[in-house]
Amino acid sequence: MANLLDRFLGSPLSPEERRRVIDELFVFGRTNRRQHLDRMAMLLVLSTIIAACGLMADSAAVVIGAMLVAPLMRPVMAAAAAIALAWSTHLYQSLLLVLALALGGVTISLAIAFVSPDFVSIPQQVLARTEPTFYDLVIALAAGSTGAYTLTRSESSAVPGVAIAVALLPPLAATGVLVDFGRPELALRAFVLFVINFLAMILAGSLTFLATGVTPPHVASRFRGFIQYNLFAVVVLTLGISVPLSYYTRDVWFDAQYQAANTTELQAWLTANQLELDGVALDEPNQVLSLELVGPDPPMTIEGLYALLDPVAKERGATDWRLDVTWTQRVRSSWPPPEAHEVAAPSPGDTPPDPSVLRERRWAWRATQYNDEEWIGLDKAGVYEFEFVNDLEAAIRVDCNRALGTYHLSGFGLRFDVAATTRAACPEPDVDAAFLKDLNRVVNYRIVDETLVLRLDNNAGIMHFDRTDPVPES
Repeated sequence: MANLLDRFLGSPLSPEERRRVIDELFVFGRTNRRQHLDRMAMLLVLSTIIAACGLMADSAAVVIGAMLVAPLMRPVMAAAAAIALAWSTHLYQSLLLVLALALGGVTISLAIAFVSPDFVSIPQQVLARTEPTFYDLVIALAAGSTGAYTLTRSESSAVPGVAIAVALLPPLAATGVLVDFGRPELALRAFVLFVINFLAMILAGSLTFLATGVTPPHVASRFRGFIQYNLFAVVVLTLGISVPLSYYTRDVWFDAQYQAANTTELQAWLTANQLELDGVALDEPNQVLSLELVGPDPPMTIEGLYALLDPVAKERGATDWRLDVTWTQRVRSSWPPPEAHEVAAPSPGDTPPDPSVLRERRWAWRATQYNDEEWIGLDKAGVYEFEFVNDLEAAIRVDCNRALGTYHLSGFGLRFDVAATTRAACPEPDVDAAFLKDLNRVVNYRIVDETLVLRLDNNAGIMHFDRTDPVPES
């Protein structure tokens, strides 16, 4: 360890340069301590007010302004320099000052959030401080080293950039806001981000001060144990905070969106149904997977998707889970329409099936899904089906009634014109009426495996039919 410390020691600064760095960091003296403490307290109050209001107003520009005003940068760098200079008293004073400023920032932001109007949801700028990752650790290490280096090289113009990059105050303000929101777990995450920045800056700053020659050779020789012990303590604390950081990082890097994108079964189902995944949320405590889908047609077989994902969910520990799907229609249009010779030939996937595929079987109605998320279907014994009798007529059975109608088939287009039905009194006449009404609204069709999907006009919904063998007349 001694040899390693010696390798970190750079060429000593001149006494004048070292004095300039010390005067820049350790501003407290016997005569001016009260003056500087009052000034830091005022800056803390003002910067915390700016930060808290900026977070709740969801304004990144205001939050950046608060970072520039915040008085936390100097005492953190002072603690790093105190380790390099082996000044135990200044180290403890700096640490206590940072602790007091941190508690003050949390308290002030909590008070501001308490007197502010209630929010329906947590602002995004607040949530952004609740997802610390290893990137934040690397940024804080680089910022701590940069801050120490600029102080030893008189590059004061770079200090504001360091203050913005490391973001010491916004996590504290977010902690207070989240406590007021009643979200202690998120508040803890925001405070962990502050601790990450604080420890990493001290570690990187101390090593940079050693490497740039702030530590005189006689101090490094005489107080080697003090320097090594405090560096080791900061390293251990930094590694300790990396344990929860690893869980937070996994939550961000391998979130529900990532898992959905890497689930082969889901991606294959989306492709087959011409849908795209617009959003995904995983509620692990309640075992609910929520998907937001976008596409020209609503999903046809949610139960099929559930069956595909069920083995995957069970492999990941889900026992009794639920699938919630929200569909948003995506419609493309253009004007003016293309000329006839400019229309591209249909691809093989767009070729309509042979009409005989529709005519050789009866089609039994299973359910209708409307675009307002309402479903109607069979909840009783009954027969709802149709078949094409010839090239013009369709025979329809509606529970205990029958009807005749005509149809017109052209490519993917399909139209029904259902005549009046027989007048037998059947149970649940509302379902019968809805079935017949929807048949008269059909505009086109698709066949997927053994399922016939009839699309209603104005994109009102789709009807699902199962392919069945001919049923003999009773």
